[in-house]
Amino acid sequence: MRGMKNRPLIVVLSLLLSMAMAATGAAVEKRAKSADDGEATSGASAAVEADAPSTPEAAGASGASGEVEIQTETATPSVADESAPTPETGTPAPGDEAASASATSDASAVGASTETAGDSADAAVKADATVAKSTGATVADQKADAKGQGKVAVAPEAIAVPVPVGNFMAKGVPRTDRIVNVLTAQTVRPGAMTLTVDHRAYKSFWSGEDAWFDYLGLDSGNLKIGIGLRVGLKEYMDVGFYRLSNGRDLFDVYEFDTKMRFLSQDYAFINASLRVGGTWFVQQNAPDAAGFLGQVNIDRRLFGTLLIGTGFAFHTDSSNDEKYYGDQDPSAAVLGYLEWRPIRRFSLNGEMAAAVAGYKSKYPNFAFSTRFLTHRHSFALVVSNTQYMSADGIVTNSWRGFGHMVFGFQIVREFQLVNPR
Repeated sequence: MRGMKNRPLIVVLSLLLSMAMAATGAAVEKRAKSADDGEATSGASAAVEADAPSTPEAAGASGASGEVEIQTETATPSVADESAPTPETGTPAPGDEAASASATSDASAVGASTETAGDSADAAVKADATVAKSTGATVADQKADAKGQGKVAVAPEAIAVPVPVGNFMAKGVPRTDRIVNVLTAQTVRPGAMTLTVDHRAYKSFWSGEDAWFDYLGLDSGNLKIGIGLRVGLKEYMDVGFYRLSNGRDLFDVYEFDTKMRFLSQDYAFINASLRVGGTWFVQQNAPDAAGFLGQVNIDRRLFGTLLIGTGFAFHTDSSNDEKYYGDQDPSAAVLGYLEWRPIRRFSLNGEMAAAVAGYKSKYPNFAFSTRFLTHRHSFALVVSNTQYMSADGIVTNSWRGFGHMVFGFQIVREFQLVNPR
């Protein structure tokens, strides 16, 4: 068993770093929201200016053209006035009566045409004004409604088309943030909490006659049980706690961490996250110890059914069941994982963590699982070559090969604590 070292200061520093990440994320979100508000407001103003009449002079010009036509045409009836009675004659001249009637008819037609043209011009001006007024009222109503609801009005053409979610992000499907032991770049839903229960046997499930008598190793000694909680604070951030029991070793593990997803494939090509935290080791009749953990993940969902990813993890005080006091404390590992979910209620998963620096055993850690998903709940049957499910044990490799794999299970239940606004 590896010895314990009294380093509670690392846990305090880890908690302070988690708080700093949360504050940074809130500031980034506030700045992004302010930028979106400015863009939406300028877009709405541009729409109002585009739909409103150009200038009062332009509207006046349209009306003026009608007036010119009226004045030009209305001058014509003066021709008919030549046949009107005069003080000298008192009656029209002979033969002029037909010309007078024709001129009067032409003047009436011209007058009617002029009146119709003037009415059409006025109607066009009024229609433009009505459209501009209604458009302005619509935008104003949208702004008023948005202001009352604390939102920003967005033009229909500016609304982004949602990215297809496939079998991973659909409503009611639990948001799984881990493959088996390795956490992915995914975070817990905002306002939700996930409860994870892990179980790993110590004895191999295909070790000959003993496998049947030990019920595939599940009722033999030195079992390890893990219980974890994760709470979603924002769409891109969550916090977690995980407790792993002792087994062949004598210490319990308490893990605290914060995970922030700083890239999402909804607007970038990949999902990427940073996870930091600390581990507290507790053993009876021995001093406590602590260590610092860090993890970076990059992954991507493909075709709505496949998740593939990689990452890097390290721990300053790693553990496994063959590590002793004189061994190096830190370990670092490269991660790889894959999840295939052909339908929303079933998936096949695989992961590997290969130690590349610090303390390491002979074989990389690997695990495979068959997962069944229902409404915000999942159950997985697991086979693995390690009992260690916390960050300090994932990065150390294992003495077990394929011939000594162990059996276990994992239960994940998602609860909605607060409905996000």
